[in-house]
Amino acid sequence: MDRYAAVPVISKGSACFRFRLMAAALILAACGAPPETADTVRSVDTNRVPAVTEAAADMSSSEHRALAERFRRTLERLVEEDGLPGAVAAYALPTGRLGVAGEGFADIESGARMGPHHRMLAGSIGKTFVAATVLSVAAQGLVNLDAPVSTYLDEQAFAALSSWERITIRHLLTHSAGLRDHVDDEDFGALVGGLLERGDPDASIDPPALVGTILNDPALFEPGAGYSYTDTGYILLGLVIEEVTGGTYYDELQRRILDPLELEQTSPSERHAPYLATGYLESNNIFGLPERVVEDGAMILNPAVEWTGGGLISNPADLVAWARALYRGEALPTPYLNDLLGSVVKRSPEDTGGYGLGVFINDTELGRTYGHPGWFPGYNSIVAYYPNWDIAVAIQINRDFGNRLGHYRDELARVVMAALSVEAP
Repeated sequence: MDRYAAVPVISKGSACFRFRLMAAALILAACGAPPETADTVRSVDTNRVPAVTEAAADMSSSEHRALAERFRRTLERLVEEDGLPGAVAAYALPTGRLGVAGEGFADIESGARMGPHHRMLAGSIGKTFVAATVLSVAAQGLVNLDAPVSTYLDEQAFAALSSWERITIRHLLTHSAGLRDHVDDEDFGALVGGLLERGDPDASIDPPALVGTILNDPALFEPGAGYSYTDTGYILLGLVIEEVTGGTYYDELQRRILDPLELEQTSPSERHAPYLATGYLESNNIFGLPERVVEDGAMILNPAVEWTGGGLISNPADLVAWARALYRGEALPTPYLNDLLGSVVKRSPEDTGGYGLGVFINDTELGRTYGHPGWFPGYNSIVAYYPNWDIAVAIQINRDFGNRLGHYRDELARVVMAALSVEAP
């Protein structure tokens, strides 16, 4: 197809799906009032609308194709309305069938069109994978979610962190540890500036050095007494994973999650990656970076600096397959949903959702969603699962500014809901 129309919905595990795809820090900071029960795990209601599942099962091939085309046209409209360079979007139906579409440009200057196979930096969506890896490690008995982090990491290296002895693994997962975010720290800015001045695009920053930028900073609040989004907590979780397993985080992620779920388009963030779309920044961006973050097929900076604060390159087809598996309780061999979705910290007194273990729980005009946004210089992404409808949508954009992620999410979800005969607001 010369305009990369939406790929007709196909089974995630099919050879056709794999062939088509292979051929082809969002920094949110919010200090809120104390959560209702920062350390309490609640049971999770996983009820779904039976009629939705029946409609998806009864959908004919021609109806699948019609849905795929309406989805593509909606993406095309969103790209044109907001002047996006390009975008890739995907959906997953209750049956597990997927659809994916690409619109706009993967590289404006060369005129290369965006296709459904293109990949982008997923930013903080990577936290959903970190949290799931921690849950897998916990199920193995290697870590206790309610044990202090100091149980697993070198006390001498991190003892200067505020409230170090009282911060638990669950606090880190829910951003309720009271830690500051190294991304906002002047010392981190100096480290990044030093990398850019060296002119070595492969240079990075070791994870302990990232944590080191906030070692002596005062706590924002006592552990469990508030919420403040921080990449630093997730860097610590990556260090815990490596300490208790004896392997690298990426090896554990591959073995425990990516391989079993056949997420073949998701991989560690690296400068060189197949089908990587060129990301675009504002000309006056705060990093002093060029407007293009990809030159000669490689990123101009090393995205490995993000590590377990995000740290993945992906494609929306993988992201919706991942969201569906994760939030249906099918990502790991042992039960985990009560921890994942029940360990909720309120982000503000008015928050009707909250933040679980690596998951934003939001109440939208289309109903509750579980998911996560992601930001990395040049890229913006969001993935969401609608539990009442058992569908997932995701979109990745090769621009990191001026994007209406929530609007795109809901507009794409409406198309899928309408196809399932669900009354979408």
